[in-house]
Amino acid sequence: MSDHASPDRGGQAVVGMAVRSAMVWNLVSMAVSQLAQGGIFILLTQRLEPEAFGLFAMAAAVTDLFYVLATTAAIDAVVQRQEFDRRTLSTAFWAVAAVTAPVCLLVAAAGSLFAGAVNEPHVAPIFAALSLSLLPLPFSIAPYARMRQNLDFKGIALRGMLASFLGGLVALTIAFTAWAEWALVVQRCLTLALAAALMSLHARVFPTWEFDPLRARALLSVAGRIFLSHGVGASGPRLTDLVFGISFGPAVLGCLRVAFRLSEMAVSVLVNPINQMWVVLISKAGSSREARSAVFIQLSRLVALLCLPGYVGLAFVAGEITELALRPEYALVASFLAILCSIGILTPLVNSRNAILTALNQTGLLLTFSAMDLAVLLLAMFSVVRFGPDATLWATGAPAVASALIAAPIVLRHMNVRLVDLMRAVSPAYVAVGVMALGLILSQSLFDGLAVWMSFVMKAVLGAVLYAATLLIAFRSWTFRAVSAVAAR
Repeated sequence: MSDHASPDRGGQAVVGMAVRSAMVWNLVSMAVSQLAQGGIFILLTQRLEPEAFGLFAMAAAVTDLFYVLATTAAIDAVVQRQEFDRRTLSTAFWAVAAVTAPVCLLVAAAGSLFAGAVNEPHVAPIFAALSLSLLPLPFSIAPYARMRQNLDFKGIALRGMLASFLGGLVALTIAFTAWAEWALVVQRCLTLALAAALMSLHARVFPTWEFDPLRARALLSVAGRIFLSHGVGASGPRLTDLVFGISFGPAVLGCLRVAFRLSEMAVSVLVNPINQMWVVLISKAGSSREARSAVFIQLSRLVALLCLPGYVGLAFVAGEITELALRPEYALVASFLAILCSIGILTPLVNSRNAILTALNQTGLLLTFSAMDLAVLLLAMFSVVRFGPDATLWATGAPAVASALIAAPIVLRHMNVRLVDLMRAVSPAYVAVGVMALGLILSQSLFDGLAVWMSFVMKAVLGAVLYAATLLIAFRSWTFRAVSAVAAR
């Protein structure tokens, strides 16, 4: 069977080069940064109680949301404009700085009000200190935009992992002092500042006094629409933190944040390289519907091939990972991690929506879908919160289900892709992880009574063998097409 729109060799080579570069350097980042950061993170859990992670998550709910949204919106606005001269990049810096400075002051002043609202007085000083993490934001826009446009994922990965590693080391050092509760705050502020500085030095992009009011207005207009449309949807995880913190206490929220972190460590290396591609490659494709379709099919196939076994496998070994790596106080992490990974199996169907609509400048449609996500999330969580944290966490998957049913068909139409083509692109991976899951369930008796580490290793090996064997035996041509998208030159 062939895809609806077969990409020409030139288009396939562009996708292959971009994904290969991002993937190789994300793997390097995983090997050095993620594993090092993971080790540091696990060591921090040995020094900090779950409450510390919970209080930090509640304080970071606002600052993280603004930082991520503002950075994404501003970078995407610059990339969409496709102008990378010094005057435009300097204008972007000053425009973002003009917005960030008052927000930083407002966040610092609002700490006590926020602490009263969530009934956690210890959050106030953390909230104020985290406002400093917003200061590096304007400095990161221009270098990141230029490096993404140049597909310089090597540069992004190397400097990102260095900043993460150094920030983690400092945090770990502080965790062994009398100021241990400030370790996470210092780590966040230092990591962001180092990343911005290292990226600026590498890209040789520094703010000057040049400023173009017309360009600033245009950039802020586009960035504002992206910020608003992404912001409504991205506020979901932060609202989840607040619901868990208020309903179940900071200790339970701390376990949830640890589960999120473990999930990100295990799967980000598989998903992030491809996530970075959507806006860049669709923007490069321009108005060519055939090129958009080719990009969509190839990237969707790769997402399914790589992330599904990661999520399903991690769900099956969540108990072993929790027991091996964490203290007994973090026992809740096992069920939380399994639930998060189970929800993650919808990633190939819904994960690209926001990036695609952003690249197509469909911010109005994106805002509508984001508002739908938020409404569905709140309704689902408050409907089941009385049944406990596990049920509430399962409810956070409701927006993904709604998006797959309602938003996905509209996105497919914009990308000139039929539903049957998407199914052909992702169904082999779903079948393979289904075989993998069934095999692990039927062989569960083999793992009973084994040492925890032996059970972990045997499940990992058996799952990988079942997944790979299913693809190579039943879907050989599909597998080779997915691999060729990365290998194309």
